[in-house]
Amino acid sequence: MIRLVLIAIITVLSLVVLNWLWQFVTGGPRRRSSGIPRSGEPMVQDPICGTYLPQSTARAEQIDGERRYFCSEGCAERYRREAAAPGAGR
Repeated sequence: MIRLVLIAIITVLSLVVLNWLWQFVTGGPRRRSSGIPRSGEPMVQDPICGTYLPQSTARAEQIDGERRYFCSEGCAERYRREAAAPGAGR
């Protein structure tokens, strides 16, 4: 039983050390975007899917003289397709 506990402790410590070494070699921890804007940063809404996102992470496009913000290239492409369609009301 004591051997099992010691093996578990050694394994956990080894993983912590390996993680620290990996972060040191790669230049720090990888941070995921939490979707939370920096203080005071405006939120924008994608006109296709309605998603709100921080302006700094949005894909900005100048379309028909207006600046539009999209969550992805797919939404931007869909907006351009729908705007180019005959009778488009956007």
